[in-house]
Amino acid sequence: MTFSTLQKVKLNAVFCYIACDVSITLAEQTSTIYEKKNYDVVMGGNDPIALGCIAAMQMTDKTDQVMVYGVDGSPDGKAMIKAGFLEGTAAQSPIKIGEKAVQTAYSYLAGETVKKHVTIPVELITADNLKFYDMTGWQ
Repeated sequence: MTFSTLQKVKLNAVFCYIACDVSITLAEQTSTIYEKKNYDVVMGGNDPIALGCIAAMQMTDKTDQVMVYGVDGSPDGKAMIKAGFLEGTAAQSPIKIGEKAVQTAYSYLAGETVKKHVTIPVELITADNLKFYDMTGWQ
């Protein structure tokens, strides 16, 4: 199943915000698997969490039954996309976030009205667009 099909089907998802540590996530996800909970997608709160979920599924032969996504655009996350284990990672851009923060601060200090909430778009890195990203750096 690919991301394009993800939008067309109703899925049972598990959202993992357990910890930022792969080993803790591994233990928690393994427990979830053994509890036989029915789910199709795991959304890790960051790439290390997603990698811990992948490790748990590899240990229990569940990797072909569940799509896993992460957040960060990390080198490890992109490597797991390339290897076919991670469906995607949402890449935030610290440079864009910093630039917008500085622009907003200057506008505010100049007496201009600024938005209370500012949205900085993220990019979903998948196998389809992985070639456009640096594999060794964070996005």
